[in-house]
This record gives sequence, structure tokens and C-alpha cells, in this order.
Amino acid sequence: MPEDLIRKYKKYRLKDFKEIIRALIAHLGDIEDLKGKTILELGPGSRQNLIRFLRNETGAASVLAAGKTITLMGKKSDEKPADTYLLPFLKSQKAKSIDIIYSRHVLEKNSIHPFLLIKHPAYWKAIRDNSINNPGSDFPASIANMQAVFNQAYRILKPGGIIISQIAKRKNSALTDAFLSRLKPRPKRVKTKELGRRSKIITVVK
Repeated sequence: MPEDLIRKYKKYRLKDFKEIIRALIAHLGDIEDLKGKTILELGPGSRQNLIRFLRNETGAASVLAAGKTITLMGKKSDEKPADTYLLPFLKSQKAKSIDIIYSRHVLEKNSIHPFLLIKHPAYWKAIRDNSINNPGSDFPASIANMQAVFNQAYRILKPGGIIISQIAKRKNSALTDAFLSRLKPRPKRVKTKELGRRSKIITVVK
């Protein structure tokens, strides 16, 4: 169970990643089955707790991370970060090269296209209010941009691989059940689980 694993490896402070871990175990059967897998986290920012755990404790073949603020390649934790964006990074990866892709409160933010924002009153209101780092739920989302991110993530996923996304339940998010049902190519399975009022977790299996 995730709770047992979190207690056993409490130095990594994995509590906030409990639902991601739960989805991994549900897909694999056991955390030990991560051995030899290639794993990618999208948008870790400074919260690299789960990355460090996966690299140090699971025997994964490779644990990568990419996002707007950081890119870490390989298994070493002392590599110099480099800025990148999700879509260009995903496009640069080889098809069918990743076993597991996961993210926590990232993809709903990356569904907001910058060109839509600068035309939207909510953007300029946030500038005036100095709240741009914590945008409200009236920000617009770009379905086309989110579709591109998911298509590229699905493209680099190996057969039998899984995408796990924990997302905030905000009305501006493109990650709705209707959107996921229209993904092309169609995933083998899409499952959505509600996590109380604030978030939900989506798993996409190839």
C-alpha cells in the first residue's frame, strides 16, 4: 500500500505523491516491478521528492524529468538543470521509449496557451492585481495545445505503458472526460478517479 511505502521511505517525504504511487502500484502490482523501467516526470519544478525516490530505491533503468523550469536527464541528481517546455521536449524524444509518464498539478497549467492569455481580460487583471503566479479559474484553456501535449506523451509511451496525471479540478482545465475520450490515437484505457473536491487523477494506458 502507498501508506506503507511512504512510512518506509519517510526521508523522501512522499505524502503529496501518494495518489501517483497508488496508481503506479495498481498498474504494476508492486513497486519492485519498476526495475528496468524508463520513467518520465513532467514538470517537477523544485518538488523532486518522487524523482529522487525512483532513482535511488527502485532500480529503474532511467528516470527523467522535464518542464518549464527544469530538465534532468539520466540517473544522477547533481546534473545542471536546463529550461525547456513540455511540448518541444516531448517532440524531441524517440517514439515508444518511455514506460511510465506521470505529472502532479502540471498538465492543467500547461493547457493554457500564452497567445490566448494575452488576449484575455483575466490575464491583464492578474497583471494589475499582481496575482500572475496564482491565476484564477477564469483563465482560458487551449484544447489544441493540450491535445498536442497528450499526443506527444502518448507517442513516446511504450505499448503497455501508462500516463498518470493528478490534476486540479478547475473549470479552465482542458483535461475533461470528454476531451480524453477524443484523444487520437485512442488509448487502450482511460480511467478517472475523483480525489475529493480539489483534484482528480487520470490514468491513460497504451
